Amino acid sequence: MSFQTGVNKWYSLDRSSAWAEWADGAIEHAEAVKRFDPHVIIGTDWTASGVYRSLLAAKAIRPSTPYLYSCLRVFTINPSNFEDDTSFYRAAEADACGIAMQSGGGGAIAVLSSGDKIEMEKLIAQAQNRTALNPQTATAATAAVVVTAPVPALPRIAILHPPLRRDIELIASASASAESKSPVAGGGGGGGGDAISISTGNERVYVTCCCRLSPEKNVSLFIDLCIALKDSVFAAPLPVPPESDAVDAKSDLADSPKKQKRRSRLIPFVCGAGGADLKQKLRAAFGANCEVHDFLTPDQLADVFRRSVLNVHPATYEAYGMTIVEAAAFGVPSLLHHRVIGAADRLTDGKE
Repeated sequence: MSFQTGVNKWYSLDRSSAWAEWADGAIEHAEAVKRFDPHVIIGTDWTASGVYRSLLAAKAIRPSTPYLYSCLRVFTINPSNFEDDTSFYRAAEADACGIAMQSGGGGAIAVLSSGDKIEMEKLIAQAQNRTALNPQTATAATAAVVVTAPVPALPRIAILHPPLRRDIELIASASASAESKSPVAGGGGGGGGDAISISTGNERVYVTCCCRLSPEKNVSLFIDLCIALKDSVFAAPLPVPPESDAVDAKSDLADSPKKQKRRSRLIPFVCGAGGADLKQKLRAAFGANCEVHDFLTPDQLADVFRRSVLNVHPATYEAYGMTIVEAAAFGVPSLLHHRVIGAADRLTDGKE
């Protein structure tokens, strides 16, 4: 299924995305969907609701077909929401819950964490007498509403923790201490090069933040923290490994790898799409003593985590947070918020 939309709506998943155009465009594919005659319908996030209603109105799908609302993020609780955003998402996500519960067999709802399940239960309570977005008259900025019938309570809500990506799992299993094999491309370090240029080998020197640099990810907090600690934490030499304690500065080993570790410093490492202003802010503060990148392949991400001492996930809400799990696969602890961070479901409070 395809449709045309403006370039300004690409790379967006929120209410500024092309969700209304997607709903309108679905009509053109109604006959193909009717011939396909699906046995179950999976709608990802609230943005799928408009498509479902368009196809239902065109009689391309049956009301009796079970609908699975796959919620990859509860937009209602985004920390970056304005008041009208929250109202919009609350109505949209309550409607998505209602669609699932009114579909054949009662449908089902899937979320990524226990925290999201709690939030979804709140939305379901509202869905008892909800308003639904009308995809035929709605736009990304405003939405006409229609009142729908009350929906049954107590739907099935499943928590589906995303698995560790297979490619990352294979790399991590092969050797947690393997030598770096692939330079990081794209973005470059503080000096603007194409590869990781500051640290070599496997020494752990990076304080890492890898995520999309959008407002809800709160990466600005990480940048500000690094700058505040620039002349203290990031300026202090790392501790010398015990086996290097006896090396004298005047000895023949003064330029050996062991001796080089005496001069190592922690290095801020940021990777993620967008956030040009944040990246420039970090470069302006650290010059060549930081790493800033837009995209990493699985091999490159593995190399970064092998050389990271800490992974920082600054979001105050995250449906899951895959990089938390990916960092753990390489023995890297993560610093995260105490609020709803989905991957925290996998943590054990030091019991293991």
